[in-house]
Amino acid sequence: MPTTEVLRAYRFTLDPTDAQRSDLARHAGACRWAYNYALAKKRQSHEAWAAMRDAHVAAGMTEAGAKNAIKQAGAGLRDRIAVWDHHRKSLMAAARGTAAPEQPAAADRESGLAGQLRGLRDAATPETAKTLLAEARRTVNALKAEAFAAGFRTPSSMDTCALWRTERDLPREEGGSPWHSEVSVYGFTGGFDRADVAWKNWLDSFSGKRAGRRVGYPRFAAKHRSRDSFTLYHDVKVPAIRPDGYRRLTLPSLGSVRIHNSNKHLSRLLDRGQAMVRSVTISRGAHRWYASVLVAVQQHIPDKPTRRQRTGGLVGIDLGSRHLAALSSRLDQSDPDSTLIEHPRFLNRDLEKIQHRQRVLSRTKKGSSRRKKAADHLARAHHEVVMRRTTYLHKVTKRLTNRFAQIAIEDLDLTGMTASARGTEEQPGTNVKVQAQFNRHLLDAGLGELRRQLTYKSPWYGAQLIVLDRAEPVASTCAKCGERDPSSTPSRARFTCPSCGNAVPRHENAVANIIRTARRQTAVASDRGETQNARRVPIPGARKSARAETLTREDTG
Repeated sequence: MPTTEVLRAYRFTLDPTDAQRSDLARHAGACRWAYNYALAKKRQSHEAWAAMRDAHVAAGMTEAGAKNAIKQAGAGLRDRIAVWDHHRKSLMAAARGTAAPEQPAAADRESGLAGQLRGLRDAATPETAKTLLAEARRTVNALKAEAFAAGFRTPSSMDTCALWRTERDLPREEGGSPWHSEVSVYGFTGGFDRADVAWKNWLDSFSGKRAGRRVGYPRFAAKHRSRDSFTLYHDVKVPAIRPDGYRRLTLPSLGSVRIHNSNKHLSRLLDRGQAMVRSVTISRGAHRWYASVLVAVQQHIPDKPTRRQRTGGLVGIDLGSRHLAALSSRLDQSDPDSTLIEHPRFLNRDLEKIQHRQRVLSRTKKGSSRRKKAADHLARAHHEVVMRRTTYLHKVTKRLTNRFAQIAIEDLDLTGMTASARGTEEQPGTNVKVQAQFNRHLLDAGLGELRRQLTYKSPWYGAQLIVLDRAEPVASTCAKCGERDPSSTPSRARFTCPSCGNAVPRHENAVANIIRTARRQTAVASDRGETQNARRVPIPGARKSARAETLTREDTG
């Protein structure tokens, strides 16, 4: 069984003191402030660029011509930035005793400036080199700020961090953060990185590179709307993120924090040298604070199914709202009723309590302490439902991946399935109340989370996940004769074929079609010369190298 380096997140529930709780909230606020700071810089640059583009288009240029004109107008400033940045990097390399970086192509266009800076470096003494380096940093930051304000360039997280270091000591009224020394610097850099991710997601979605639902223009994070969260890093050679016994966790800038659950498993992996802590992400869910410790673990990844998985073979799973999952084979061979995994309906169990707390919240005055207390009570009720659902899904997915060699599921369009049936004023929908109840049960099942867990757990335990094509009509096709009934709806408990008269429960007909379709897909793959291992769902985030494959994923199961 090969050993692979896998990134796993161990999630612990923190039990902080009142002082530590205030520190956690302060770090989360710093991360949110940094996100808004970076996003403001990006939006300022983008708005300046859009204004120049609109001006060129209004003058009669095409949009492509306007973009090219803006690019040419900022070429000189970008070249100066490249030359000065090379000067800065060369001074840093000389101070460290490493090789100087390669000369940028912009040096040919800015040959006079490049030669002048080269002469300064050649004549510099150890004392004057420090002065030159400080000047180079100031000049690069000033030129970048000019390019950002003009719209010639959008700042990256590294650019934003460099600008922030020049502005952080300014008064609060001038956009500074004089309180930055009270929190870890990673609280700020993490916010800059998150702004980069949000901006890239919007650009990729706008240009069509990103699949799925359209991502909107990034918005600023509000204190009472965004989730409190931040990420801390450390030097792995001198670890500052480490277990402190079995019931405490040491965090940078926060000290030793007590945890509710035990970290015995993680501590023993670290003691045996089989794991290395990379980072920790701290987040708040209602009244609880959680720490997700990202660890590089040397884990045994099976290269073939186990005996129990081979005995289970291929299983088809029909996901729905009536039952969480209907299986084509027994999950427990000794239990004939284990082909159905019942929908726990955690939301439905606490729906009356949630509705009551929602009514209490609606009757409070905005900004009052009573409203804050009512909001906390409501958030706690929702959070308890989420935690019960997540724990239940982890148990289900681990049992499925441990007991079957192949798992076949549908590629469900959950966004379309749970769309509102209310319609418009001109064309109002029908059966709106029934459809809303169906959508609530379907969302309460957490089918997207179930598929996500199956995707990354299957390779861990040597199973193969087969995802059917979305166009496969498994729910409206007769498993006996293969005739399709387009009038079949999910609300019907039984499927009746209009051609052969076959009448069976709807989930039994669906799982039979899923099994047949999965076997056809794997047979087609084999005919094309692909092995079953090649058809395995790849480990998300894994990099195939001579050393190891890497996986980034949270798992508590």
